[in-house]
Amino acid sequence: MRSVALLQLVLVPLGAGWEPVRSGRITLITLNPLRPTASMANDSTGWPGTIEEGRRVYEANWRCYAKLHGYRLHIERNDQSARHLFPPSAVGLTGDELARWSEAGRRVSKPELLRLPPPYSPYWVKPVLVERYLPTSPWVLYFDSDAIFLALPSRLEDVLQRVTTSATDVVVITNTLEIKMTVKARMCACIFAVRSSPGGWWFVRRWAALRTRDNLFGDMGAFSHAVVEMHLRHAAALSAARAAASAGTPPPPSWHSTAYDGVASPCLHAHWSLADRNEDYRCMGAVMSALLTKYGTLDSARAHTAELPALVGPVVDHPTGWPVAWSTELAANVQRRQMGLVGFGGDKFVPSRNNYGARLAHVRAIILRRNSREYRPNSTPPTLLAHHKTGKHYILLSLYHETAIDRIARVCSRRIRCVHPTAFVNRSLFAPGAREWELPSGDGVEPSTCRARAPPL
Repeated sequence: MRSVALLQLVLVPLGAGWEPVRSGRITLITLNPLRPTASMANDSTGWPGTIEEGRRVYEANWRCYAKLHGYRLHIERNDQSARHLFPPSAVGLTGDELARWSEAGRRVSKPELLRLPPPYSPYWVKPVLVERYLPTSPWVLYFDSDAIFLALPSRLEDVLQRVTTSATDVVVITNTLEIKMTVKARMCACIFAVRSSPGGWWFVRRWAALRTRDNLFGDMGAFSHAVVEMHLRHAAALSAARAAASAGTPPPPSWHSTAYDGVASPCLHAHWSLADRNEDYRCMGAVMSALLTKYGTLDSARAHTAELPALVGPVVDHPTGWPVAWSTELAANVQRRQMGLVGFGGDKFVPSRNNYGARLAHVRAIILRRNSREYRPNSTPPTLLAHHKTGKHYILLSLYHETAIDRIARVCSRRIRCVHPTAFVNRSLFAPGAREWELPSGDGVEPSTCRARAPPL
């Protein structure tokens, strides 16, 4: 009952209901404040050397992608625009500052923390922004300001079509085909897509409501709990539907109705200060593992799909009837830990040529999705976005700057749309001669003729 009361208390101020959008432009949104956050400042240890130069590089890329495909782009500058969701903090610190303050040993006691409201983090702007644009967009794509579009010719509609069904409300990203491992290793709220649907609205509001229960990494802990709850509520709806079918009674309501408000993440704590990053994510990974065991995987259910379609659990890169779609194509985390490269030189990378080559090969494999279930060289679509950092540990943005893709995005010719996405990423970013590569000639070609693209160059 506590979760139901919390939902009713916190969700009402965020908006006055939803209206599904069946037409209109897709909206791309990001938070890129003029005053950089601490994490942005800490990342600027390589190229680009300044926040200002980085902003120019990133924003030229985002604007080009939106222009190429006719999307609306909103760059939020105000990282305080979610303050109204939070009461003033008694300790006078917010987000990352509070974490560093605690880790430095200047702690307050547990009883004192339990009396404090959740600290504010700029990352809570995300659900506020998504809700702002859902009334006028069929889909809203959020990406962090350290993400960049690589497969510029790819339309977001095509990416979504390959992984979603009419039942999909949210698309989240993963670097692996193992959903339980993605959850256990900290699901990323850095890039995701939300549909303007009852389920999409439920997700955004539940995520915001959980700010009093989990403040790990700002918004990320609550984001993960909300995603897990979507799976659990859908599983409860499936069970209710089977029971109704057996009894010959009317079908139950959908998973996002109030009938399932008693279903909550078993890994939630009563107060944000009780959250534990390692324990909670292990718990959520175990929950997803149990769910996948119960409902099966694509491979185990293929022979029975015609008879028992509901027994297919959520599957990475495959459309299912679950409200959450998991995708390696929408985006990838190209960061040290998510890349699986923690072992190189211990805590820091050893600056050697072999080390660089191994990292580059790993980045290329992730971007070209060579771990895809049905990978085909030169035809499997590459990942659309890459979420990364800058500095000596992270090579992607330096590679972006040193090759043709940066120049091509700044010019932003409509010919980009005529290149096969796999060929574009290979030729402009990874292939020998990528620095000098030019788009194929034919600037007068009509964009409509580029939909059926030729095979990769």
